[in-house]
Amino acid sequence: YLQRINFFDTCGIKLDEDFTRHSSSGKFVEIKSLKKCDIGELSTEIAECIAPELSNELDSNKLGFFNCIEYSISELGNNTVQHAQASNSYVNAQYSSYPDLIRVAIIDNGIGIKESFFLNNSPYSETIITDLDAILIALEAEKSSKTHLNLWGESVNAGLGLTLLKSIAEKINGTFIIFTGNAYYSLDEQELFDETLSFKGTLCSFTFKRSEILNFNNLLYDIKKGIGLIPNTLNVEYEELFI
Repeated sequence: YLQRINFFDTCGIKLDEDFTRHSSSGKFVEIKSLKKCDIGELSTEIAECIAPELSNELDSNKLGFFNCIEYSISELGNNTVQHAQASNSYVNAQYSSYPDLIRVAIIDNGIGIKESFFLNNSPYSETIITDLDAILIALEAEKSSKTHLNLWGESVNAGLGLTLLKSIAEKINGTFIIFTGNAYYSLDEQELFDETLSFKGTLCSFTFKRSEILNFNNLLYDIKKGIGLIPNTLNVEYEELFI
């Protein structure tokens, strides 16, 4: 399996193959380099591969699964590109029809979350001592934002990607995992390992069930409203702009 998804090729290890490479369509997406992909196109490609029957669907109440795949890949991919400063980053996706589960994971060999806070002169750097501190702060809305840098000509990172993915996972009974430096975070457990087990880059994984999602736009809107990104006083017409 690792050979089929190009794990060894990605690591620079050449192995003889004694099997036939069948199409991955609707089953999995081989390991791809984010450095060589347009993230928007990649997120759509993965969604179309895993849920091809929804690629031309117009009913938003049936598109939740497709939209969630696109959104999670896009958010994790952009987060990696904007923060990691990695020489390379990789994405892989696997779909299993039982128990209707999707796992999306992106891993990079960059500077890690803690170092990203320090390198960008974040106002929250002084509160960070461990890699776990950095993860917990990055999961708070807008705290990993780069708006304080006033970057000219560059898209400003709003610091919401990880926050929203974590909240989505909580709402739809999914899982959300981050491993960076010597820290591990999940919705159920946080742990700081011995420094000898430290990993310089960052791994993010998001898992959810197709059956848990109906209208993804409504779900995302409710989450944004719940964490204060959308005022509760909006009138109905203005609310529609966020859905």
